[in-house]
Formats: sequence, C-alpha cells, structure tokens
Amino acid sequence: MKFLQVFNEAICFWPSIIKINDGKILTDSGGLFPTLSQLWDKAEIETEEFSENHKIMTWAIFNGLHKLAINEFAQGNSEILINAIDLNTVEKIYLESINESRSHVSCVVRKGM
Repeated sequence: MKFLQVFNEAICFWPSIIKINDGKILTDSGGLFPTLSQLWDKAEIETEEFSENHKIMTWAIFNGLHKLAINEFAQGNSEILINAIDLNTVEKIYLESINESRSHVSCVVRKGM
C-alpha cells in the first residue's frame, strides 16, 4: 500500500484537536502526554481489524504527534492540531518500521527452516 493511502485511512482514528495541557517535558527532549497516549491506545484498538500497515501507521502518527506535542507544549500551547503533523516525520518512522517488520519476519522464516 502507498504511504498516503494508509496515512489518510489511519488518520481518521485520531481527533482533529488533541489536548496536551496534561503534558510534562522530560529531560533529553522528551515528553509525557497522557491524553495523547490514551488516544494512541484507542487508535491501536480501532486498527486491529485493518492491515499490519495500518497498525504501523498508527505508531508513526503517534510519534509525529508526540514530536509536535513536545514543540507546542514548550511554546506554551495547550493543544495540537492533527493537520499540523509533519508528514516527513511520519513517513520516515513508517518506512523504518515497515522495514523492521519485514526484517523480523524474514529472520523468523529463516530460523524456522
């Protein structure tokens, strides 16, 4: 499946506005955002009946939103907009995860032989 097709299908499982006012910036450019994490859990459940690519895209979207949340929270904002997500970040994480998934399957198949 093509990146944009999977992205457009998976993004539907996320709200257009996400509150980040419960966030906390951690050391080393990290952050903790309970509401965002809960929405990720919900999106994962909703994509269970879809392809593995959709599940991986949900992870990539979460990572893109998490990065956005860190930046916006540091600027004093209390919410993020889904359409502000950096597609380049999402695509990079998605493609890396797809490659890891394929590599893992390949290793499992080889070990089973």
